[in-house]
Amino acid sequence: SGQGRVGGLALQVDQQVRSAAGAPTFRLDYALPQQGAALFAGVESRERRNLHKARGISFCVRASQPVAGLILVSTANPDNPQAVDTFFGSFGIGAGWKTLRIPFRHMAVARAGLQAAGSHPTGSHPTGSHPTGPQSTGLQPTGQARIDAVLRPDSVVSIRIGLDGQRVPSGPGSLWVGDITFFR
Repeated sequence: SGQGRVGGLALQVDQQVRSAAGAPTFRLDYALPQQGAALFAGVESRERRNLHKARGISFCVRASQPVAGLILVSTANPDNPQAVDTFFGSFGIGAGWKTLRIPFRHMAVARAGLQAAGSHPTGSHPTGSHPTGPQSTGLQPTGQARIDAVLRPDSVVSIRIGLDGQRVPSGPGSLWVGDITFFR
């Protein structure tokens, strides 16, 4: 969603490094002081979307070094827009372009990401303890809407693609994301 720098992270549209299809990409430059320092870093769109005809999301990624990646899709309950469920998929990223097609039905519920407005609490990984083993407890923070763990493509409130900071080595690196589309 644009350009910016926060701490050891910088996001920009990269006109030089083109995606597998030849389009400009989003580039995230990062410098993590230690492994696990950042919980999630990547590109995000908070544009509400009705993707009721889509079965999943497709995008290409590459990195300056092998890293672990995450995609997070948050959807709202139409009867209670404050009840937001977040789902994730994890994947490996290498130095060459990789095009991923992730069906919504293959995404798992992200325990810690199930909260109002789709924000993540400080100190909590968006998938619970680790992306390879989320466990939905059906609980939510006090004062927030009850979740029902239903991925609703017709009510998408945010999409995030980036690094799983819990599994990225310390030091500097770059991540490129491009060709983001939805497939039927």
